[in-house]
Amino acid sequence: MLAEVDWGGLADYVGALLDLIKKKVTAYLAAAIGGAIGASGGPVGILIGMAVGAAVGWVFDQLKGLFGDEVFKPVTVNAVIPSLTGRWAGRPFTAPAVADYRGHGGHYQLTYDWRMYD
Repeated sequence: MLAEVDWGGLADYVGALLDLIKKKVTAYLAAAIGGAIGASGGPVGILIGMAVGAAVGWVFDQLKGLFGDEVFKPVTVNAVIPSLTGRWAGRPFTAPAVADYRGHGGHYQLTYDWRMYD
């Protein structure tokens, strides 16, 4: 599996911080907008809270995406081991192979080989 890691542990910290700020901003905006139009509760207050929550949630999800890691869809690779003591063309390692990953705005190639150790 291939993952591109942004900012080391900073992404987790920023994500937790943005979640906390999102809760506070949502509560503040829902109360402020509800108070401004005179709807402190009931169906109108619920609708206002839902709308504000959705809008603020979208903005904060976009911000978190800037700091988040990108995990690619797994690519399956395999090797045939010819026997218990087998080798590949007499060598304890295979020729290099390439795994292709596409996504997150790019095309990535991972070069790998298989090795046997005694």
